[in-house]
Amino acid sequence: MIYGPSVVILTIMDDLRVALTNAIERAPVSERTLAAAAGVSYATLQRIRSGDLAATRRVAGMVADALELMGSLSDSCASEIRRALDEGGKS
Repeated sequence: MIYGPSVVILTIMDDLRVALTNAIERAPVSERTLAAAAGVSYATLQRIRSGDLAATRRVAGMVADALELMGSLSDSCASEIRRALDEGGKS
């Protein structure tokens, strides 16, 4: 089976959503606190987690930055997002 570019992009975006969802669930702070620290709305994080909104590189990067600033407990969460970002190329 041959997959086109749109399938690859959707797979990358889903990987990013999964990484963000895992990080949000494992973060040492509430989802509201994480959203505020990342400079994104709580509703945005909720919609990404539910699959109603695609995870973007911008939002993922902002969440990873916030997690890294929170310290060592969040480092593995941020690392998971960074890996998904790296695997996603420049989309």
